[in-house]
Amino acid sequence: MVAAVQAPLILMSRNRQAPRDRIAAGLDYDVNLKAKIEIMALHEKMDNILIENLEQIARAQQDQLQRLTELCEARAAKPLR
Repeated sequence: MVAAVQAPLILMSRNRQAPRDRIAAGLDYDVNLKAKIEIMALHEKMDNILIENLEQIARAQQDQLQRLTELCEARAAKPLR
């Protein structure tokens, strides 16, 4: 008998909760979408920083290689004692 009284109340409370759940789900989706976009932007910034660093390393390596080549050529040009 108690179940017969409780069932309609439970169903009515579920009906009221459904719109709130939809609104909460929509807000969660919006927050998650904004977070995803922000994370993608951060990834892009990190990629750009890494590319810049790799380019700097490549330039430094090229400079070192050129200096080493010049030193080797200068040493080869000197007569041996």
